[in-house]
Amino acid sequence: MNTKDRKTILHIITNLGPGGAPKYLLKLIQNDENNSHLIYVIDKKDSIAQNDKIKFKIIYSRFNKLLFPFPHILELIYYLFKIKPAIIQSWLYHADFLTIFLRPIFRKNIIWSIRNSIYDISILKKTTILILKICSLFSKLVPNKILYNSQAGRLSHEIFGYNSDKGEVIVNGISIPNDLPTYKKSSGIFRIGTACRNDPAKGLENMLLALDDLNFNDWSWTLIGDGCTNLKVINNNDKIFLHEFSNDINHFYSNIDLFVLPSLSEGLSNVLLEAMSRRVPCLATDVGDNKLVLADNTKIVPPGNHNELTEKINECFGLFKKDIVKYQNNNKIDHIKSEYSYKESVKAYQDQWKNLT
Repeated sequence: MNTKDRKTILHIITNLGPGGAPKYLLKLIQNDENNSHLIYVIDKKDSIAQNDKIKFKIIYSRFNKLLFPFPHILELIYYLFKIKPAIIQSWLYHADFLTIFLRPIFRKNIIWSIRNSIYDISILKKTTILILKICSLFSKLVPNKILYNSQAGRLSHEIFGYNSDKGEVIVNGISIPNDLPTYKKSSGIFRIGTACRNDPAKGLENMLLALDDLNFNDWSWTLIGDGCTNLKVINNNDKIFLHEFSNDINHFYSNIDLFVLPSLSEGLSNVLLEAMSRRVPCLATDVGDNKLVLADNTKIVPPGNHNELTEKINECFGLFKKDIVKYQNNNKIDHIKSEYSYKESVKAYQDQWKNLT
């Protein structure tokens, strides 16, 4: 690539913890050889980035997140003059909010990256709701582009007031492992798994209620994710296993018989794509683009309805008992390969960066 076409892109993100957006951002820019990337991180807590393995610079704010936003604005202004980026790309609402204050002095390109849908804002923190409303008001003036990772995310934000002329969708991409983990049959126990952070938007309370009402006893539930060891469990303590985020995610997927995503809100779920790509049978709530990912209405349940979630898990267990091999292979992996190609996703971002002048 001609070096004059190479751009410096400054990414702004709330944190680099084990969430979908940080993981996707890190992987995305690791695989872009056409541009130079830097990441400004508002909150250093729980960073998953390994600085000795990355090819770009990470700038952690020197200020406590509790002081947000004014010290961070001043800090970013300093880096704008020092780095002179061609593009600012912000990830998640707090980062988008900061660009409102940067726009008066940064006359180049700003991209907002939105990773969720907002049909039910009641599950968000009050400060997040306020920032969301402010961003919607400035969405016509500040960003050059608003990139969503799901059709549902775009629709719900535009209904909320985000500018519709600037919105585009680039779906999450995933690389299908060449050596898929070997499925390890259980010894009579139906092993259910969920991977997500411990957050009200993930519907974990409904999942616990659903598990309480299962019509069979031979089950276990493994929950893995940021803050999940803090989940309050009252019943079935001997069947429920809580773990914090782990980099050995293949071990998790190869040791479950059903992946359940009980979210109340999603955009396009990375973990659902991961589970599908590893041929794990999946069940998810009808939020975000989950229905499009699963491509099967029989694997979808309404969000927040623990009774229907219980019924679907019971059905999956019945199929599992009848034919374990057929059950395990009941997964549209070709659909994931064609519709959620990681290479295509990276190329779509590269095209966006290239076309902004």
